[in-house]
Amino acid sequence: MSALLHASAELAGLELDEEGRQFLGKGYSSIVYRVPVKGSGTCVVKKVSHSEGLPKLVNTIIFGNPLDLIATEEAVRTAYFRRRVFSSLVYFWTRGTIGVANAIGYGFDDEARAYYLVTEYVQGKGPRFVTPFSKDGNGGLEELISNVMEPLREHFLEINASDWQLNYRNSRSVANFIRGKKLDEEVERWFMVDLESGVPALAVMPVPKPSYMRDFWRYFRSFPSFDDVDIPALQAYLDENADDLAGFLGSKRFSELESDLKELDAAQSAWESMSRTDKYIKSSLEKGNYYC
Repeated sequence: MSALLHASAELAGLELDEEGRQFLGKGYSSIVYRVPVKGSGTCVVKKVSHSEGLPKLVNTIIFGNPLDLIATEEAVRTAYFRRRVFSSLVYFWTRGTIGVANAIGYGFDDEARAYYLVTEYVQGKGPRFVTPFSKDGNGGLEELISNVMEPLREHFLEINASDWQLNYRNSRSVANFIRGKKLDEEVERWFMVDLESGVPALAVMPVPKPSYMRDFWRYFRSFPSFDDVDIPALQAYLDENADDLAGFLGSKRFSELESDLKELDAAQSAWESMSRTDKYIKSSLEKGNYYC
């Protein structure tokens, strides 16, 4: 049983065909499936929150549970609206040449005992790591770093957003991108398909930024600052660039962006307010450990 707790207009009233799902891969924070949508002829990506090994140990020691996204609805709701906000921003920043696999729903998977995020499905491939004997250059890696990751990183830093998910100095960041197209598109482009963190950025930063260190200790034992958004900075950016944003996105999408930011603020604030103990109890109950 897989209960969909929230759905955008694209997914409203539709049902996922769990029997037809196909495994796509596994990362630090999720197990990823391609799932058909019943009666629509389309499919989506279902990211079931997951943590194991060293990331699980690190999160449990620091935050009191294996991963907030597994058992904390406030965390997955934050991830949902964070994706929707950045989907519109990346579209604006790059004039549509780079995309984000947008979030279109989230729910709770009874079998996995974990929350999941539903995103758009992008058909494509990531950059290939090549050898000196490869016949096709660098497999797209140089293009990805120079034309996609670095420009996006500058925009993220402009609004004081965490950049480690697209910082090529984090060796795993290139896996967050694929070159492909949505099912209703004809032209391929680069997409950022993973925006959710599985471990604190502190663990992979060669030289952690002072602002990150400050936030890390501020939220130590409660809110993992590696996935937070500086709401005041982002709101100031929207206010300052409102005319340009509305002009390019259109009044409807700009209004949705403003609404998504308000929802993100509310979800993130609720997540921030949870103590380490609260999240430990939630995690234990979701896993059926009623002795906690």
